[in-house]
Amino acid sequence: MNHKILIYKGIFSFSEALDAGFSRSTITRLARDGTFIKLSRALYKHSEVRIDPQDEEYAIGCSLFGPKSYVGALSALSHWNLTDSAPKAVWMMIPYSRKHKDERVYQSIQTKMSFSAGIIKRKHYRIASAERAILEVLKYEKRFGWSTSINAAREAIRRKMTTVKKLGDMSSKLKLKKLLYANLEAIELDEP
Repeated sequence: MNHKILIYKGIFSFSEALDAGFSRSTITRLARDGTFIKLSRALYKHSEVRIDPQDEEYAIGCSLFGPKSYVGALSALSHWNLTDSAPKAVWMMIPYSRKHKDERVYQSIQTKMSFSAGIIKRKHYRIASAERAILEVLKYEKRFGWSTSINAAREAIRRKMTTVKKLGDMSSKLKLKKLLYANLEAIELDEP
């Protein structure tokens, strides 16, 4: 039994605890005595692990939806302080091959976009960069509103978090160049 592996992982599944050498009965006992804190169906956190509450929500989402999933769209914009719209759920971007399931605090969008470009890997979760999040919200404007992404792009440029060139580079990687260029005039409206 190796507690260090599970402490390093932070959040782990029942099967990962089994793989680390814990028996089913030991996992149940450790969950009962508080060493393993149950976070969700078959997801745990070791009691010695300290994770910021928002990061914990993100980490749980990435664990629930699989290794390629990441926090994206409106949740990522909120993380980067690029929107006043606080999402009611954590928006997770998942591959089409992944079963689409919405948990009570998570919403998921299945996408065929690249799962490598513009994804920032943190210790316990993955999140879209500001550029990627802006483009995702623009792509799914019917869900999030066209002005949400335009305002986020303007704010990111104003705060020097990104540039039109960086948005263009990301749009190429995500095959969203036409979408960006169709909206470029609105984004650049406030630019000096």
